[in-house]
Amino acid sequence: MSSSGDTASSPDHSPAGSAAPDASRHVPGLDGIRGLAVLVVLFSHIGPLALRSAGGFGVGLFFALSGYLITGILADGKGAPNRARTFYVRRALRIMPLYYGVLVLLLVALPLVHRPRDDIYNAISRDQAWLWTYTSNWLWAFNRTHFDYVGHFWSLAVEEQFYLLWPLVVWHASRETSLRVAIAAVFVAFVGRLLCMAAGMTWLQMLYLTPNCLDFLGYGAIVALALRAPGDPRSVADTLGRRLWLAGVPIASLLVASAALARGGWSFGVTLVEMMTWAAAAWLCGLAVFYAATDSPRVLGSQPLRVAGLYSYGIYVLHPFVLSYAHSRWPQAVGSFRLAAGVAVVSFALAWFSYHAYEQHFLRLKDWLAPSAPASGYVPARHISGNTLGAVTPRRAG
Repeated sequence: MSSSGDTASSPDHSPAGSAAPDASRHVPGLDGIRGLAVLVVLFSHIGPLALRSAGGFGVGLFFALSGYLITGILADGKGAPNRARTFYVRRALRIMPLYYGVLVLLLVALPLVHRPRDDIYNAISRDQAWLWTYTSNWLWAFNRTHFDYVGHFWSLAVEEQFYLLWPLVVWHASRETSLRVAIAAVFVAFVGRLLCMAAGMTWLQMLYLTPNCLDFLGYGAIVALALRAPGDPRSVADTLGRRLWLAGVPIASLLVASAALARGGWSFGVTLVEMMTWAAAAWLCGLAVFYAATDSPRVLGSQPLRVAGLYSYGIYVLHPFVLSYAHSRWPQAVGSFRLAAGVAVVSFALAWFSYHAYEQHFLRLKDWLAPSAPASGYVPARHISGNTLGAVTPRRAG
């Protein structure tokens, strides 16, 4: 997931003539996307059952945002010295301290004090190697024996695998080739999900597989790479906006057609509806990231969403533990508003404490262990007059 310590802007060194904003400046809309994503995930877990499926859309927003931010960092740092060391050290300092801190507490410290006897904990302990190596999503896909308070770590595993492999493309291929690969990834995910459905996998199992998440990540990468095309920034952003909307036409058409087939009694039509729903969700996530990056809608820049975005990583990592404890401690209150509100407040408080008392110590090491290259000196304008997409144009920093 795109963690709250990431700069919520386009990544470093936006060149003059690029529609992508400079990484040295925050883009409030991207903070808001992150906040919206974590709130959707949180409320899908603590809210009514009807909201449960919305959690996948929240994770998809995180994926699309990561695809955008990480691709921008990689593209803009392509010619920088020590690019691999800088990228991976800075990623590790943001993501790993909280993740591995939780694993140490859960799998090393807790058994020394009191080892839980439940089957879920025993299964987690038995298969902990998958957690330590960020590969748990592959285990979860084929063996759902302990989908509980560490089940959400599957998405962090997907992102780490993306961080490992995607730089090999962006650093060693041209922008145009990388863009074509990102577009191909969108189709790979669709075909992959179709094959998994044909093999009889459930939707949850299917979504855990990294290739099947590539359309969410791919749309974010497409936005980052396309906005870095040479030419007038306004024209670049306008062109990308039109193409993104055009991409939604066949998706919407196939969704309507599959729904008609399902109503007509064709059983495979139901499968197609599910397939096209996820394809549409990935497209919507990419579109949301595009508008957040280029137009920064006021609602996404609101203070509540930006605050939620700042602590989103901690909220995401910690809230299932709070929820699991609350359900075991007060089973009679499961489903009540009071319990849901309590879980939300405690999760936010723990995330706040984790960020300020623990994670920030590691974040301060970024510029010491892996300093990024100096900023290009260009900063984004908030809006361009007369451009409905609000494309970003560079101007000299004062």
